[in-house]
Amino acid sequence: MCPGFQFAGPQTSFKRLKFKSKLLSFVKYRANWLAWTLQFAFGAIVGLVLGFGILHPRYTGEWLGREYVPGFLFGSSLLLAGLASLYGDELWYGDSYRMIPPDGVRHSRSSKWISQIALFAGAVLVAVAVCWNYGVL
Repeated sequence: MCPGFQFAGPQTSFKRLKFKSKLLSFVKYRANWLAWTLQFAFGAIVGLVLGFGILHPRYTGEWLGREYVPGFLFGSSLLLAGLASLYGDELWYGDSYRMIPPDGVRHSRSSKWISQIALFAGAVLVAVAVCWNYGVL
């Protein structure tokens, strides 16, 4: 053997391979944050519009006091934003898109957790606004 030359052996290449497989398994569970953010924002806008539509006195009458309207609108916005970011395109397409189904939503733990928290907080805000209006709480 030449002086100064050390044989690395198969152990180093195995360690590199093991590191790459751990890195690839981590990448598999990453969320697509751009798609998640766009779905969340679009869901929030649609939730706000639907909340206005539900509250409009021309269609449903005055059934919610004015002091509870902001809570109801913010809650409906959060509720639909959480649903949209959790289900993605499946929420908007439904079962009508059968030929080429939409890709499933890639979630990490944190993106799924944030979506579920927004969904729960929106449902609580809507329920609290309606219950306070009728004197239940």
